[in-house]
Parts: sequence; structure tokens; C-alpha cells
Amino acid sequence: MGRTTRWSWPLAALVTWVVGVQVSEAVATVGLAGCMLSALWAARRAGGPALKAGLRSWWPLGLLLGWALLAPTLAGRPPSGSGVARLVDWVAIPAAVWALGSVGTRGARVLLWVAGGVLLVSSVIAGLQHFGIWPQPEALTALMPLKVSLLRVYEPIPGAESRFMGGGLLFHRLKFAHVSALVILVLLAFGLRAQGRNRVLALGAAAAGLGAVIAFPYARAASAALVASCVAVLVLGSPHRRLALLLGGLLAVGALGVVWMKPTLRNRFASSLTHEGSGDRMMLLKAGVDAVKLYPVAGTGAGRFRAGEWVDASAPIAVREQRGKAHNQLLSVAAELGLPGLVFFLVLLVSVARRMTLAHPAGVAGVGALCFFLLLSAVHDPLFQAPFSMALVLAFAVGVRGGLDASASRSA
Repeated sequence: MGRTTRWSWPLAALVTWVVGVQVSEAVATVGLAGCMLSALWAARRAGGPALKAGLRSWWPLGLLLGWALLAPTLAGRPPSGSGVARLVDWVAIPAAVWALGSVGTRGARVLLWVAGGVLLVSSVIAGLQHFGIWPQPEALTALMPLKVSLLRVYEPIPGAESRFMGGGLLFHRLKFAHVSALVILVLLAFGLRAQGRNRVLALGAAAAGLGAVIAFPYARAASAALVASCVAVLVLGSPHRRLALLLGGLLAVGALGVVWMKPTLRNRFASSLTHEGSGDRMMLLKAGVDAVKLYPVAGTGAGRFRAGEWVDASAPIAVREQRGKAHNQLLSVAAELGLPGLVFFLVLLVSVARRMTLAHPAGVAGVGALCFFLLLSAVHDPLFQAPFSMALVLAFAVGVRGGLDASASRSA
């Protein structure tokens, strides 16, 4: 990223964004919106040609947005407010790319340490929640008007008295695991190529966060996807490939060892092979397939698909009351945007990936985030969670910025 920096509106917006995705959807939205406004102001000052060139270079994004907003609306199924919000998240990628370039190397370092610091605090809170120490459920009732879900903070662990699935500062175990994973991958990618104290701090924060994600929220898919993505980042980002392979193997074995040595965690992973433990996943997948069959072109509309509304009356009540998606992100995208929308979404992902480079730690971080997203998407709908959606586009922007900076370095 650039060499110069000073405290500015783009840096303030990025810091708010980085903190918000780990704390509150509202705070993250303020940061994302501030970043977009700063980018628009800069584009306006740069003049029309620069703005037009930027829009042309991001044509896959325009294609996806155009289809997602117009096709379902013309079919009589316009996207919901939350659906539009999650689509707008992707518009923030080019804005964040510009903002990261404007804050410079020092600004990027500030963002990295802020992200790592909030990760450590959230991990400690998740540990306290795991042991039922703090905050007490009674203290959380005051947060109910803010839509804090107590059930997702103090969800009891079967077979372990007074032990709960921690949710960190987001007060939601899956949101904590999913967002923290992205922060961990970015810290790991930068730490591998940093020097001295920066290296120790980045890798230390990544290791502490990894341990917290595995031990406290009992998020099976997130834990497995994170370990696999960490191995990928180690291999792709380390200048010592053989050592990285060894460390990646040790990391995988160590994670398996932690799961095996902790009976409740081991049972949690084993339950994923049962109908009850998997949340009746086949019924949810069938709901997504049925939605695609009925609306194969325009979809149900962004934010309109709820798996529980597509199952029959004989389904368990937990499935019928399910407000989530099909437990497969690509299937859910197809259900909401139709098959053409799924194609446009994949084209956008390919376009973003092509802008990244392994020659820069930011590019490695972006590739790691993409790897985590694809692995998690096979069994979850992480984009349904607003903090993760906003965190993912920011991680992708980091990767794209790394590609631009690497190109600039080669040209120089």
C-alpha cells in the first residue's frame, strides 16, 4: 500500500469498519458508508474520466447488481431491505481499495493492529462466556432492545455443565467465529512476511484468535474451514515453502488433537454426521432446490428466501421456523437471484480473485479469505450475517489492493 499517511476521513472510516465487523452491524455500516462516501468525493474531484474508467473496470459488479435489483423486481418479487443492503456491501470493494491506497503503509498498519486488538478482546470475552463468568445472562437483558440474542451467547454445551458456546463481542457464536476467521487470516498473511516485533505481534494475535475460534464457539464448519485456510496461507505466503508445509501439517494435527482431547468438542463435531446435529441439512438443501426450480431465472428476490417457508408441514418445527437459508451459499444465491444471478456472482468472485497476487501479503490475505468463504459456503450461508458480509468485502479489498501495489512496485 502507499507510503504516505495521515489521519483522514478514509482512515477513520476504515478503522470504524474494522472495529464494527467485530462488534456491531450498526458500527460496521457507518464505517462502510463513510468509506464509500469518501471514495465518491475523491472520484468527483478527480473528474468524470477517472470515474468512468473505474466503473468500466468493475463491470462484473455492475452486472451482478443490475441483475439482482432489476430481474426479481420486474418479476414482481423485489429484493428486501436487508437483501439490498447485502448487495450494496459488494459495491464497497472498489471504495475500500481506494481508501486502503490513500491511507498508506502506516495507515494499513494501524488498521492491522486495531483489527488484532479487537480480535484479542473478543476472544477473551468469548472465553469468559464459555465458562459462564461474564457477562451474566441477567446483565444481558438490558441489551435486548438492541436485538442481542441471549440464546446465541449462552447456548449450553451438551454434556458439560455450566459451559456455553461463546459469542465474543458480537454476542453470537457463529458471527464471532466467521468474522474472527477473516481477521486471523489477514494477520497470519501479514505476519509471515513482517519483521521483528510486528511479526511476533501479528502471528501471536492470529494464534490466540485461532485457539479461541476452535475452543469457545463450537463452530464446527468455521473451525475446519479456518484451519484449512490457515494451512493455505502458510504455504502460499511463506518464503520458506518446505517449512510452511511442515507448520501447516503441525497446525492441522494440533487442531485435531484439541478436538480429540476435549470430549464435548469431539462430540460436537461427531454430531454433524447425525440428522439432529446437522440441523436437518437435507431438508434445508431441498428447500433451496425447490425454490430454484420454481423461480430459475429471476429467483425469489435478494433477502426473500427463507428455507423454513419452503418445507412441508411434516417437517420438524425447528426446520419450519428456520429463518435462515439453504445451508449452502451458492444454492441460496441461486434461489434468491436465479441461475443467471449465480453465474454473475461467480464471475464477480473470479474477477476479484484475478486482481490478487501472491507476491504481496495483502494478496495472500485476500486469497485466504476467498478460500475460507468457499469452504464455509459449502455448509453455511455466511453472507446472511451482515457483519461477515461486510468483513468479507473488506478482506477482498485488502487482497485487490495488494495486487495493485505489487503491480506498482514492478513498474517502478
